[in-house]
Amino acid sequence: MLKNKIFLFLPLLILRLSAQEINSSTPVKFLNEKKIEVKDLQIKAKIQGTLYISEIYDIVAPFEGRIDTINNKEGDYVKSETPLAQMVKKDVADFLDIARNSDTKTQKKLIKNWKGKINYFDINSSTPGIITKIYVSSKDYVNQGDKLFTIATRMQLVATNIDPMQIPPSIGMTAEMHLLDKSEIKSKFTLKEFIDYKDKPYFYRLWFDTDDLKSMIKSGDKFEGELILAESKNAKVVKRNELIMKGNKRYLLIEVETGLLSKDEAEVLSPTLNYLSPQKEDIYGKPSKK
Repeated sequence: MLKNKIFLFLPLLILRLSAQEINSSTPVKFLNEKKIEVKDLQIKAKIQGTLYISEIYDIVAPFEGRIDTINNKEGDYVKSETPLAQMVKKDVADFLDIARNSDTKTQKKLIKNWKGKINYFDINSSTPGIITKIYVSSKDYVNQGDKLFTIATRMQLVATNIDPMQIPPSIGMTAEMHLLDKSEIKSKFTLKEFIDYKDKPYFYRLWFDTDDLKSMIKSGDKFEGELILAESKNAKVVKRNELIMKGNKRYLLIEVETGLLSKDEAEVLSPTLNYLSPQKEDIYGKPSKK
């Protein structure tokens, strides 16, 4: 069967939401042939918000003793079972002080007598999180139950959209955000709750959670980014201002493969990815500047 190619108007359903379509009553001419893009298409809304701590836990001294070393600093992200510090019991700390201040002969004697009795205890984080506060320094004496560290295990972003949101949000949508003053620090957030502003249509108050905690982020940090409102994988995409409106339908002058051709009729087999791009003309037949 002989196959030919012609251009026909066909409805197009997947669009790029940018410029407006051309009305069917607007004079147009058709320019160069173009190819429909096949790609992932997302509709996003710009948002800004502030980060707050929503869940914390404290790490306390398990016994009376002294902090020997501290391994981290405030703002560090730590994994579960990360050693944050080492402690020794009070009697061991007293012995170490005496040994350090003794002559070499006495040190050797003391170490021989205390061999096997000097134990260092790791102070570990029980869950992943960000160190928001360190209450002690190296060589500090502490009592049992004294606070050593505070760990933030969950952070919440309270945000709003900057531009009108034509598609309303829904729980579970994700946002890709970065620190306002440090764009290299990025994090992903999940929408957990929202309310609309009664006096401001298309604008929302948004609450996000994140499990994507990063080092050096803290409560009060400002974030900005985009909320993904809708997406389509492997979408066929053209510029919206290349569509022609007739009633409530959208058309595109797209190339189709044809089969049999008679004097008055043509067999349409299938559309291709090629189309002719229209350009508006004014009433004098000149290209419109708009």
